[in-house]
Amino acid sequence: MKNNKWRIKVSGICILLLLLGGFILKNTPHKTVTTDNEVKIAKGKKVDSNSDGNTSGEGNTNDYTIKNASQGIYDLNLKMDKNGKFSVKANIEVKNKGEESWDNLVFYFIPNVFTKENKPEKMKSAGTVHMQKVTLDGSDISYTLDKDTLLIKLTNKMVKGESHQVSIQYQFTVPDDGFRFTKTKNGNYHLAQWYPMLAYYTHGWLKHPYMPNSETYHTAHTDFTLSYQIPKGYIFTSTAPNENSDATSGEVKANNVKEMFVGILKNQEMQQETIDGIQIRVFAPAGHKQVLQKSFQTVKEVVHYYNQKIGKYPYPQLDVLLEEDSDSMEYPEIVTVGITDDQRGLNHTIAHEIAHQWFYGMVSEDPYTDGWLDEGLAELTAALYCYLAGGESAEKSFELATNLSNAITQPGPSNLPLDQFPEYHTYSYLYGQPVIMLKELFEEHGGLKNGFKFLAAYFNTYKFKEVNTNEFVHFAETYYHLKNRDFFMGWLDINKEDK
Repeated sequence: MKNNKWRIKVSGICILLLLLGGFILKNTPHKTVTTDNEVKIAKGKKVDSNSDGNTSGEGNTNDYTIKNASQGIYDLNLKMDKNGKFSVKANIEVKNKGEESWDNLVFYFIPNVFTKENKPEKMKSAGTVHMQKVTLDGSDISYTLDKDTLLIKLTNKMVKGESHQVSIQYQFTVPDDGFRFTKTKNGNYHLAQWYPMLAYYTHGWLKHPYMPNSETYHTAHTDFTLSYQIPKGYIFTSTAPNENSDATSGEVKANNVKEMFVGILKNQEMQQETIDGIQIRVFAPAGHKQVLQKSFQTVKEVVHYYNQKIGKYPYPQLDVLLEEDSDSMEYPEIVTVGITDDQRGLNHTIAHEIAHQWFYGMVSEDPYTDGWLDEGLAELTAALYCYLAGGESAEKSFELATNLSNAITQPGPSNLPLDQFPEYHTYSYLYGQPVIMLKELFEEHGGLKNGFKFLAAYFNTYKFKEVNTNEFVHFAETYYHLKNRDFFMGWLDINKEDK
C-alpha cells in the first residue's frame, strides 16, 4: 500500500502521511481476537550469497513451521444495480487443517467499518451493510457482527479434517471517500475486501482490528470462483485473469491468491500487451492518454525486470488501474495507482506497487505485526529498480525512504504491531527505516548492484509461504554468513526466542 499523495513532493509526503497515520492510530480501537500469537521458526536454511538466487528454487524449507490451520475456498456471487447497490452471496468451504478443535469461525468483514456507525470520524460519507442470511451446511446459524469481525458460533466443535459450507448473504453500498473500498470521483468502484475473509487460525483465531493506515487483515493463499452481474456502461476487472471486461455478466476464477479485488469502471482507455507470457493491461480514465502511454511503458519494463531479477511472475495477467485522486494499492494480479503530474514519482509508485506481487502476493506475512516485510521490501525493490534500471542516482532513488527514516524522532523497531508505533511515524518505520538499513547491508556485502540477488534468493526460498521477522533474520544471517545479529539490533525486535 502506498498513498498517491506521497509522490507530489517528497518533503510534503512525509508530513502528510505521518499526520494521517497519527490521526488514524489515535481514533482506532485496538482489540485482537486471538489466544496465542506465537509461532515456531525453522532454522538452518540452505541459502548462500554465492548461489544464483533467482534460479535456485525454493531451498530447504521442508521443516518450515509457520502454519495456518484454517482453509477457506470461495464461491462468490456479486450483483450491482444501476444505483450502486451490491448484493452478494458468499459460499465458503471452510476446513480445519489443524490439530485443535474450533468452537467458532472468525471472518474479517471490512465493509462494516465504513458504515455510519463505524466509519472514521472525519470520513464525510458512509456505506451501508444489510446482513440477510447466514447458514452452515444449509441451516441457519448464530452469528455476531462487531465492526469488522464476523463471528459464527458453532453448535458442535469443528475437529481436525472437518469441512463445512458457510453461506453469507448481504447487501452493501460503498462510501465516496472510503479507503480501498470506495467509489471514486470518476464514478468507478474499487471493491477491496468486500466479502467475508476467513481469518488465520494459529493456536487460536488470529483476528486483528481494522486500521485504515495500513493493512491489518491476514489471509491465506486459496482459490476463488466469482460470478458477477453489472449494469451496462461499466467494465469489469478483478484479481482473476482472462476476464471479458466488456461483458456485463460472467464467471471468473483465480487460483492460489490471497484475496479477490474487483474494479468496476467506466469511461476508460486501455492499453495491453503480452510481456514474458503475461498479459499486461493498463487502464486510465478517458482524457489521460499521455499518462496512460508513459505509464504503460513503465509497467512493461518493471514487470520484465522483476521477472528477470527476482523470479517468475506465475499468473497469466496483471492489471494496473490508473485513477485520479486515488490511493495506490496492491492486490493479487491487479494494482491501483493514483495519477499525478510528477511522472518520475508516478514511475516509482508503479515500481513499488508491482513489487508487491512478489512481496505480499507470493511471499506472505502478517501485516499487522510484520508489515515492514512487504511495505519495506516493496519500497526497497522500487528504489533498487529506479537506481539500477531507471537511470536515477542512488540518492534520488532512495530519497523517499531516507526522508521517512530521518523523520523518526523516537528510535524503535520496525516490527511492532501497528497500534504500538509512535504517533505520526507508522510509515517511517514500515517504508523508511528498513529500506535504509537493508541498503546499508547490501553496501557492506558487494554493493547495491547485488541487492536483487538477495531478493531473488529470499523470494525463491519463501514463495507461497509465510515469513515473520525472525525468519527473515535467519535467512539474512545464513545468506551473508553473519557471525552475530548485531546488524539487526535496534531497528528490529529480535529478542524473542524461537520456541
